[in-house]
Amino acid sequence: QIADSDSAELAKAKLVDGLATRLGPEGATRARYIGQLIGLDFADHPDLSGVGPLQLRDRAFAAFTDYLARLAAEDGLTVVMLIEDLHWADDGSFDLLEHLLGAREAGALAIVMTARPTLVERRPGWAAAHESVHLAPLDAGHSKVLADGLLEGIAGVPEQLRELLVNQAAGNPFYMEELLRMLSDDGVIVEGVAFREVLPEKLQLARVPTTLIGVLQARLDALSRAEREALQEASIVGHVFWDEALAAIDPKAVPLMPGLRDKALVIRRDDSAFEGTVEEAFKHHLLQQVTYDTVLKSVRRRGHARAAAWLAARVGDRADEYLAITAEHFERAGDLAAAADYYERAAGDAASRFANAASLEHAGHALRCLDPGPSTRRYNLHSVRYSAADLMGLRELQENEAKTRVDVATALGDEALLAHATMGQSLLASRRGDESQALALAERAALLAARSEATTVAAMAQAQLAWSHFTRGEGREALTLAAQALAAARKALEASDELETRSLLVKILSVQAVVLSSLGPFAQTRATLEEALQRARADGLRRSEASLLGNLGGLEANLYRFASAIRYYGDCLAVSEEVGNTLSLATCHHNLARCSRELGDPALAEHHVRLGLEQAVSIAMRELEGRCHLLMGHLRADAGDVEAAHLAYELCVARFQAADLPHFAAQGYAGRAALTLQAGDLEGARHWAERAHEAAGSGESLYAVEDPTWVPVVCHRVWHRCGDARARAALAQAYRHLQSLLKRVDTEEERQTIQSARLHREVLAAWEAARAAER
Repeated sequence: QIADSDSAELAKAKLVDGLATRLGPEGATRARYIGQLIGLDFADHPDLSGVGPLQLRDRAFAAFTDYLARLAAEDGLTVVMLIEDLHWADDGSFDLLEHLLGAREAGALAIVMTARPTLVERRPGWAAAHESVHLAPLDAGHSKVLADGLLEGIAGVPEQLRELLVNQAAGNPFYMEELLRMLSDDGVIVEGVAFREVLPEKLQLARVPTTLIGVLQARLDALSRAEREALQEASIVGHVFWDEALAAIDPKAVPLMPGLRDKALVIRRDDSAFEGTVEEAFKHHLLQQVTYDTVLKSVRRRGHARAAAWLAARVGDRADEYLAITAEHFERAGDLAAAADYYERAAGDAASRFANAASLEHAGHALRCLDPGPSTRRYNLHSVRYSAADLMGLRELQENEAKTRVDVATALGDEALLAHATMGQSLLASRRGDESQALALAERAALLAARSEATTVAAMAQAQLAWSHFTRGEGREALTLAAQALAAARKALEASDELETRSLLVKILSVQAVVLSSLGPFAQTRATLEEALQRARADGLRRSEASLLGNLGGLEANLYRFASAIRYYGDCLAVSEEVGNTLSLATCHHNLARCSRELGDPALAEHHVRLGLEQAVSIAMRELEGRCHLLMGHLRADAGDVEAAHLAYELCVARFQAADLPHFAAQGYAGRAALTLQAGDLEGARHWAERAHEAAGSGESLYAVEDPTWVPVVCHRVWHRCGDARARAALAQAYRHLQSLLKRVDTEEERQTIQSARLHREVLAAWEAARAAER
């Protein structure tokens, strides 16, 4: 019984009181989870302290499921939920329904849902996953049965009228109902002494529209002018409307509603969303649309303006729940300035809840309402869309938004904004694995930032330069640049302790940690990551938190502590799902696959790598695609499926080459060399080993790959079998990598764990054998 007109405090109190009794010992707390999820603001309540969006959703879903189960258990009955017009549901509602349908703990629950066929376009697997009833047009027999029912109470029905209903409707029952009502409106059917009667002469002259829309338009034409205008003004409010809202548009329209109810054009509802108002609805959504289409533009604008003002005043301190609806009314009223304000607020509200699709849409509407000329406000709205597209992995859209930001900044002649926009292009290039372009754009951004004294962007550019050099295998340069970026970020923070600067510092600490994890002491890497994670959590930077949890997992994997790594990756996956970060999700699945393989669970490894590959493809992340194909090659090789392994390694090489990472491609060549050697084909193995050696280049270029010892170990195997003198150099290279790794650990236990890894045992054994032979 929560009315939309209730104050925020009253609405929250009603929700808790209404749900808590059926939610167990902590019922009030669990009710607050549900309330926060649906938009009632409990954020400051102690019960929600430290509860992130994903935890909130999971706890709210569990609480609502428990509520339904307890409801059923009280009387030993089945709870039946009826969901109408499912095709208009938001994604969050779909998620809840899918949870309920898959929850065994929901008890005796049946959900009956109606939807138009367009539902299948939004959720292609939905109809197939559940028991579906597809409603076809009525056949001739059933059409006659319905016609008999509709004509009941009419004396002496002419067969012509019965045939008209059956033949004209083509099996559409709503058409049959509305056609009969249209004939009543036109005086073809009239009230007699005891029964309704048909006037044959008028039936002969009746002009019957061939479409349902035509019938509805004819019904509108049959209304008096005052009734038609009242219905038109109601259609401006929406499919559902209230007497207060209608009175705000035209007070004379309200008294005409009873007559429109008698004509079965509108229906009065028993309850109302706004306390003290009468709530009504059009008989059908199509009727509301047909009516709205007949409203003159000038009348529409005036009506929407008054409806917007009424809604903005009526919702009081719960305005955030109605931002988009109010914005739409203002936009249709022609008040584009107010519409842009509300859409902009709606975009920010959606972004704060990681409702990325909604944020993208609302920001787009706001831009549509603004003056088309360049402005800082337009730049900021395009930045909202850029960020949402980045999180969702919509790379083409992100590229368009990045270019638009550059165009706006250029038109404004603002070098600081242009530096920021150019950095956005650099980050996108890096996301796609094009580090050469990312490097060039970061250098340009750094130059622009230096000229405009944009210290924050300068630090961002230094960090990207560090990352690009690192992925190109230029580790020492990356370390120097990462240190410079970190110093610049700390200096910027001293000058401006704002969230944007603190967020930047977290990102740069993360970049430095990744570079250190391949080159520096592990203790320093861990300290850097833990500082960054602490800062991210303090400021609620969930996206950065996900990245850092993944990096901590990577640190554990580098130390060959795969069970510990999986725990970090699991936490990373949860936060990534919460914020909708497709790139982070894809990376997590790849990393979980790698760990699962090392722990001897190939089935789980293949499950994760397939998910990672699917997501990497969807966001055009070529480097990650290459890593997934490489891992799939290892899994197929482990299983003895040589043909599939060769194909996976071939795909790995292709994706790394497309990403301009030839030294990464060396891993795929090495995989093919190992397979060919295992098959006894020395010449073939030599060919692939040569390709791997050529692609790898210098030893340092392999720092950023999965395992720097893999390529030189395989080359050693092949060349040793072939009697090639280069076998000793390849072994020495692998041994140097291993010793470099061991020097960076802190304890003897860590040394033993690393040395016990499969490849490392092979390196140590071969090294000792070579030394013994030399002696």
